[in-house]
Amino acid sequence: MAYNANAFMLHFYDKKTGYEFVTFDRSGKQTGSHIVSPKLISKLDLNRVSTNIAANSDVIDIFPMGSNGFIRNTYAKNKKTGYELTAFDNNAKVLWTLASDEKSPMHEMLEIADVSETIIAGTLMKKKSLMTKEMDSYTLLINPKSGKLISEIPLGSEMEGV
Repeated sequence: MAYNANAFMLHFYDKKTGYEFVTFDRSGKQTGSHIVSPKLISKLDLNRVSTNIAANSDVIDIFPMGSNGFIRNTYAKNKKTGYELTAFDNNAKVLWTLASDEKSPMHEMLEIADVSETIIAGTLMKKKSLMTKEMDSYTLLINPKSGKLISEIPLGSEMEGV
């Protein structure tokens, strides 16, 4: 569950129907719903859900986007590991989606660091193989209104000469 001062967003998983994202206003009245079919859910995302249920823990993947909506961060169904960000309004309507390239030769994982009405900041990690320790890291800055990438800032050794 996430709360943004105007609305709550909850999400549920059912093996047969997939994910359901449901929003409620502050009085508890349901204001919207969005369903993601099981066919569209990546195996990594399902593995994460199963692991969390078994460990009786939760991974935060929904973040308030100021008081006007929510951001969901998840794994994408790509050739290799990818990421997908989806923005919802307070009625669970999808506003935009930003995802890694489906054909990327790299495994790409995004960890959200901060979300506000003016900026989404996250750390993107790219690696050739899941088993390798070598990875490139970047800070991503994203416009929360449009879902457009503002900047991808390399971190570490790639910053030399910048």
